[in-house]
Parts: sequence; structure tokens; C-alpha cells
Amino acid sequence: MTNLVGTTIGPYHLTEQLGHGGMADVYKAYHRDLEVYRAIKFIRPELVGSEDFRARFQKEAQAVARLRHPNIVQIHDFGVSEQHYYMVMEFLEGRTLKTVLRAGGPLPMDLAVRITRDVAKALEYAHARDLIHRDIKPDNIMLDADSLPILMDFGIAKLISADTQLTQTGVGMGTPYYMAPEQARGELVSPATDIYGLSIVLFEMLTGQVPFSADTPMAIMLKALSEPLPLPRSINPDISEPLQGLLLKGTAKAPEARYQSAAEFIAALDQVGEARPSAVFRPTGTSERGNFENSAGVTTAQPTQHSGPLNWLPVTVLVAVIVAGASGTWWWSQSSGSPSSANTVEPAATVADVVSAAVTAYPEPAHETASGSPASTNAEQAETKEADALEGDTQEGDAQDNPIAWHFDDVIQPGQMVEAAVKLSAREVLYLRIFDNSGDSTLTLDSPGELARVFETTSDTGPLSIVHDGDYRLRASAGTQSGRFRATLFRLHEPELYAGSVYPGDLFQNATDLPGQVLMRHIQLEQDSVIRFDVRRSATTTLFVLIAPDEKTTVFSTRGSTGPVTVPVSGVYGFYADPEGPLLADFEASFELISAPPTTAPVQPPAPGA
Repeated sequence: MTNLVGTTIGPYHLTEQLGHGGMADVYKAYHRDLEVYRAIKFIRPELVGSEDFRARFQKEAQAVARLRHPNIVQIHDFGVSEQHYYMVMEFLEGRTLKTVLRAGGPLPMDLAVRITRDVAKALEYAHARDLIHRDIKPDNIMLDADSLPILMDFGIAKLISADTQLTQTGVGMGTPYYMAPEQARGELVSPATDIYGLSIVLFEMLTGQVPFSADTPMAIMLKALSEPLPLPRSINPDISEPLQGLLLKGTAKAPEARYQSAAEFIAALDQVGEARPSAVFRPTGTSERGNFENSAGVTTAQPTQHSGPLNWLPVTVLVAVIVAGASGTWWWSQSSGSPSSANTVEPAATVADVVSAAVTAYPEPAHETASGSPASTNAEQAETKEADALEGDTQEGDAQDNPIAWHFDDVIQPGQMVEAAVKLSAREVLYLRIFDNSGDSTLTLDSPGELARVFETTSDTGPLSIVHDGDYRLRASAGTQSGRFRATLFRLHEPELYAGSVYPGDLFQNATDLPGQVLMRHIQLEQDSVIRFDVRRSATTTLFVLIAPDEKTTVFSTRGSTGPVTVPVSGVYGFYADPEGPLLADFEASFELISAPPTTAPVQPPAPGA
């Protein structure tokens, strides 16, 4: 497109080019009569090919011009001059979110969520007027001088997508990094399409990177269609578990598995506790848009503290001792031996006290276990274990049946180290869950005789296989500041929990028993049948994997609903549900048979004498 700086279109004199993109070029223009600056967006002429473009352009421009929202750029005029189709917008002083992210990387969490919430409010307003943006990305979000996000380019993507020259020019409708799967497949878009794009933008604001990248736009879209979203917390551990869950739902492959409206998405943002009320629109007459001022008297929402999975923790302490060493409180189970001489044994609280306190603080909701039978609550488990302990019913091997190998909960001061001995057996599988590590403490586990280090970590670790019997040494060392350290070392008696077979069409629900466990089921499938995996409910960020009968080939790997999938071979497939973290897999799902394999009529032998 020819540079138009210095030219005049109607009352607008173009003074400088502000941007150049695949869909349009943007110029700063001076309105001679009103003595104000405007921004004019010219749609690139090579994208204007269909005869009905003028009618569609006028219809879309009129619809967008009627939008009046503090977080949507105002359209003042539109027209065509010498085959140049243009929209006249308010001129905004500020930077695009793309520029901000390139300059500074991840944004503070409260700012990222606040920007997302404001853009979602703009989408809620537009969706109520049957307008889908279709191209949500950081380039189309302008941050003004007060960091108020302004959403731009409503209507442009829809205009371009309907043009016959789209496929010829190779310009995609939308941007591959932020394009929803249904959009990439050329299917109908909906409010959930914009929710997907905005969720990817939030992912980028929180992590400093897009989830899927490749050398070509097609490769990016193929990844978005087939690969699960990388866990945001694996990139930025400061992201809360509820916020990660919001991102995973907002970017689900199937649009029906996402938030179905911007209002629902906003409610979810508020629920995770990070969203803070920011700017409200208060026109004062001092500018075209009015002033955007913080609401007076609004109490800022504080982030919700995620208590971790102790709300389901099966407290089955058979032999519990509380050892006061340095400034920590250690629990561990042992069948023989004594605690480290570095610690002083105090008279322990009774098992009843320990169990009762844990159950009161972390009640467990009833759910179904892997076998399908109702799980007993923590209170019921505690009553049984409490009775056993008070009756002295603890045998030599009971420690190996206790899922809690060790627990610690106290404040550690800088430069301080606390330690304990934990008796472990060969072939045990462990999982370390750190609930709170505000002092950035480091936990190490060394083998008997300290000949080898099993792990050195500041975060969740496992599953881990123990090689030798003996007393292992645990040490917790504080970082540069004091802080609470609360962690549990679990024994996974069944790292892979088998839960029977499932059948297409049946709704099934399952839950693992301990963090680190993987749930496994079998499903018989026939070659060339087409199936869909549907997640009705998932309480955690569980990874669902379907493995072919060769036990090597992955048919799908997803954290939400997926399909259709064509079954490659007949046989018994393995279905795995992996929580990939500290929480339990607790979900409800089904395999739907979309179409059975085609049947071939038997060939009839020729009649005698034919």
C-alpha cells in the first residue's frame, strides 16, 4: 500500500504513519475544522476483492460505530476514497500491550488480571450486541496513560474473513498465536472464541510467552489444535492454582468446554481473587472520552489463599510423635529406631488430638474412589484410626501402610536448618507436596549413610522410587528470609491406580487417593470408529492420555474435552488420568462413540456354473 503521509482525505490531513499490519495501515490525521487529531485505519487494498465489500464495510462500520464503552475505541467516521476503505477512530496516547510485553516480560499478576477483566467487560458489552471481535491479541489492546486497556479493531477481522481473496493472499482471519481451534478450522465463531483469545493473552501476560510457537503459522495452529496447553505454573510458579484452572478452561479445545460468556469469565476472574476493581467511566466534559478515575471507597479484593489439598488429606497417623527440633515440628511414622539425636523428644500430643485438629481444619468432601464406591470422609477415617491407636493396635509393619511418611509445619529462620530421620523401604514410591514455602526453604533427602542425594528441592517433587532400605535424612534449610514451611512426604502404595474398564457411552467418575498417583483404566475400541472424549467435570488440572494397544503410541493427550478421534487399530487401549501436581484427580468424563467402523458386506461366491 502506498504511503499516504501528506495527503488529505476529506477534512483529515494525514501527518504520520502509526502502524503497518497484515490487515490495515494506521495513520495519525489532523481534522482541520475540529482542530483535533484522529487515527485513521485503511484496510489494505489487496484484501478488498469481492463486489459486495462496500455494503459489508458500511454495515460493519455502522455496527462498530454504535459501540459506546470505556474499554472500546470510539469510531467517529468511515468511508472510501479512491478505493481506500477507512475507519476514523479517536486518537489514543499510549502503547499497545504487545509493546509493553516486549519491553518488560510478564506483568504483575494483579495488573494482568485487571487488564483481562477490563477487556472482558468490553467483550461482554459487544457480545450483547451480537458483535464478535475474532482477533483478540496484545496488538489490539491499547494501554492509555493510566494503563486503562482500550480494545481496538472490532469488525475488521469479520470484514476480511468474508472476502474471497483471503485464502489467495495467505492472510489468516485472526492471529495464529491467539486463534481458537474452531476459528483455525473455519467453523462458526461465538463469544467463546473471543474468550479463548483473551485467555491466551492472559497466559502471555502472566508467563511472558505464548503457549504455542513454531516456524510457520500453520504449525502454530496445528499445535493449538492437537497439543495440551503448557501448565502456566510450570513457567511461573507464582500463578495460583485457581488462576491456572481458569486459564485451562478458558483455552479448552472445544468451545462448549470454555466459559460460555464474558460475564461467566469475569465471575471466574473475580472468584480466583486476583481481580481488583480499577477504572470506571466518569465523563466530565474535559476530554472526548471523559476521565477514568479509580472508584472511591471500593475495597480491593485480596488474593484468595489456596489452602492446598489437605482438604482431602487422609489423616491415618498410626504412630505419631511430635519432635521439637530447632524451631520446627516434625511428624513421621516409624516401625523401629529413634529420632535424630539433634532433636529433643517431647511428650507427643495424643493421636486423637492430632487427627481431630487436622479433620477440623481440612474437612474432606465426599467423592467416589477409583473403584466407584463412595469414599469415607476424613472424619470417618479419623475415627477408625483414632480408635485403633487408642487401643494400641499398631503392629511392626504398620508404618509401611501409613501414607504419610513425614510432615513438617513451622517457621524457619534464615541460616537455620532442621532435620529428621525417616525410615523408608526399597521399592517404596514417594511424593513430596510442599503446601507453604514463604521463606524459600530448601528440602533435601539423603540416602542411608548420606551416600546419595534423592532430591534437593524448593517445590513439589515426585513420584520418586526408593532403592535401599534404611533411615533417610531429611533437612530443611531456610532461604534469605524467615517463613513458614509446611510439607508432607507421601507414600504412594499404588503409583498407578487401576480402576477397571470403561465403555463408550458410559459416564464414569474417578478420583485418585494421594497426590502423585496416576489413575488408569482400559477401554476396548475398534479400528476406524470415531470417538470423542468429553470432560464433564474436572476439579484439577488433570492430563488425560489415551495410549494405543502397543503401549507406546499416544492417541491423544489433553486437559479437557477433545475429538473427534479416529481409532487407528482395534484392541484394548489404556486411559490415564495424571493430576501432574499436588492435587487429586477428581473428574467426571465419558467416551462418546460418534460413528462405528464401516462394515463390509461379505463377498458371495459365484454360483455353480456361472
